[in-house]
Amino acid sequence: MQNLVPQLPATEAEIGRIIGTDDDRLIARIAATGVTHAELLEAYLLLAGDDHFESTIGEPTGRLAEVIKLLTEEQAGRGRLDV
Repeated sequence: MQNLVPQLPATEAEIGRIIGTDDDRLIARIAATGVTHAELLEAYLLLAGDDHFESTIGEPTGRLAEVIKLLTEEQAGRGRLDV
């Protein structure tokens, strides 16, 4: 059965908790995508290298792909992955 409750965008507080940062600039950029809590968790799992999860969802698109790009750019700038 499909979830009939619309998914609301993740709040800035949720984004900070999920990705483990207090970088207001990054949080605001992610929030501007309109990403949902569920999509943000998907991005986190993909970046954490969860191979089983990755093989079940296929190629990321839309907001998920946009958030993955933002997180990947941020991680490249720091030289590490904090997931």
